[in-house]
Amino acid sequence: NITLEKNQYIKQIDIYKNFFPGSKISINNLVLVINNKEFEINLRDVISYGLFSYIYDQSDNELVILNTNDKSDVIKINFLKDYKNISNISFGLRLDRLPIISNNICFSLNEN
Repeated sequence: NITLEKNQYIKQIDIYKNFFPGSKISINNLVLVINNKEFEINLRDVISYGLFSYIYDQSDNELVILNTNDKSDVIKINFLKDYKNISNISFGLRLDRLPIISNNICFSLNEN
């Protein structure tokens, strides 16, 4: 939850990241508060990108980004509509580490 000092016009959100390689970042429930009213942003209505990350999936409610290296990066979320007088921004952020070995191999390694 990010509260702005004064109401602002925002065209883009930058998320600075330095997550470990093989991680999956999920962003959901992006909400802008404008004039004390909440506006949930449809994540299909944004353009997202990063220099060293991949957009894995994008739906109405969630944006999934894959991190493939340990370089610092900025994930940029650009709004396609103009939003003015924003006082608050909130979103859910989840970080998951992807497995480096399949479950099938793990099961067979544990058998005698």
